[in-house]
Amino acid sequence: CRLSGEYMWVEAVLTPIKTDGELLLHVLWRDITDQKREQQRRLQCEEQLQQVLAATSTGLWWWDVVTNQFHCNAQARACFGWPATEAESLPLELLLTAIHPDDCAPLQAALERATEHGDLPAHSLRALWPDGTVHPAVLSGKLVTNEFYQPQRVQGVVYTPCAQVLGQ
Repeated sequence: CRLSGEYMWVEAVLTPIKTDGELLLHVLWRDITDQKREQQRRLQCEEQLQQVLAATSTGLWWWDVVTNQFHCNAQARACFGWPATEAESLPLELLLTAIHPDDCAPLQAALERATEHGDLPAHSLRALWPDGTVHPAVLSGKLVTNEFYQPQRVQGVVYTPCAQVLGQ
């Protein structure tokens, strides 16, 4: 607690030191209040993001350019008709089997353009669900590079247009 009465977070290291038969306790501490506030702010932002994604049935996805793996969260898997418990990553080729054949080549071209130009504008496609039904979906995203500006992944959102309109 500060002299002002305000509580603060501290990180402390306590070291017992024995000298001339007496035990001294050496305390080294530093104020980490700003870091804790930032951590709390980030957690709050994460909770709000999750609420928005759930309310709009919007999923998060990313394509790892280096490993050619496609990653997605539970909401994104729902857009493709996959169970929420299914693996979070799969080869891009396996994702393409869940997309209408007429939409695969345009999607692949859009992903390649995104690795060159940095942007994947809203891209409509038809998802082929495991039960054989066809459902519309929209993907959009941005390129993420490493510190040397080499493409690492394209990441973005996916949603079912009807769910966005209906708020489902």
